[in-house]
Amino acid sequence: YREQKPRKVFGRVRELRQILTEKVDGLDEAEWQRVGLHPRRGEITVHWLLDRLCDHDADHLERARDVLG
Repeated sequence: YREQKPRKVFGRVRELRQILTEKVDGLDEAEWQRVGLHPRRGEITVHWLLDRLCDHDADHLERARDVLG
């Protein structure tokens, strides 16, 4: 991403997160609690995974704000 224009990168990330949001919007409680196997963390739920993704995105946005001013 270093060689790409920030607006283009953030636009693409926004598009991808919108697609993901649309996919998970209709999940019921049982689907949020579905378990998958992560290679390093073992069993994780859909909820756990998406929670970490939100934290991950927030961290990147904070770093980008710091770098871009």
